[in-house]
Formats: sequence, structure tokens, C-alpha cells
Amino acid sequence: MGQVLHSCATTTHAVRKAIQRSQASVAELAEQYGVNQKTVRKWRTRASGAAGGQRKASPTSGAKTWPWRCFATLRD
Repeated sequence: MGQVLHSCATTTHAVRKAIQRSQASVAELAEQYGVNQKTVRKWRTRASGAAGGQRKASPTSGAKTWPWRCFATLRD
């Protein structure tokens, strides 16, 4: 079974791991895999080959929720 990628994905898990293992230059890897050099640098610095989410772990945490907590406290 193949990996299902979203429409904007440029790398698979296998490509990310290959980038991390390779000793080739950033420019060479970018050309080889058809990705931007910034993408190669990003995957080289990541600890794992797994793609992380772009959102926070908990959508209810953060600075935007404090007004709602205050409002709920005042309302009750």
C-alpha cells in the first residue's frame, strides 16, 4: 500500500529519510529530488523523517482563548 500525500506534499517518508542520510550537498539533493533547497535544509535538521503537523497540538490552548475564558467566568 502506497503513502497517501496531500496535494501540496513534495516529499515522501522515503525521500525525507534519504535526505537525512545523504552526505551530498543541499544543492545536489534539491536537484536530485526536485525540491527546493529550503526543503532539503528543513529535513536535514528534523530529528525524524515523519512529517509534523502545522497546527498546534491543542486548538484550545494559546493566547486567543483567554478572552473567552474571561467571558465565560463573567457570564457564570
